[in-house]
Amino acid sequence: MRYLYFHGNASQAQSIRHHLLACLDACASRAHLTELHGRIVRTNLASDSFFAGRLIVFLASPAASHDMPYARKVFDRMPHPNAFVWNCMIRGDLTAVARKEYMWYAA
Repeated sequence: MRYLYFHGNASQAQSIRHHLLACLDACASRAHLTELHGRIVRTNLASDSFFAGRLIVFLASPAASHDMPYARKVFDRMPHPNAFVWNCMIRGDLTAVARKEYMWYAA
């Protein structure tokens, strides 16, 4: 998948979409997610609420160590974030704040 922007037919687009979704489901590290994000941008799927939402879900999760600054960048580039994406951002922010407060309290 080495192309700058995708300009193919509908069946190729669906195939690439399914492949990227499978990769997102199997994503296990932030480095892998960063690579996938680049592929999503190159295939013009970055403005797709579903893909952006999936990225935000991962970034706001403990698996990505609650990388909220990166999640915020993805969120800010979304043309129309839906309620699910807003909820993920709010949950990630609250979890990150709670973790910081716990670290302060435990010290």
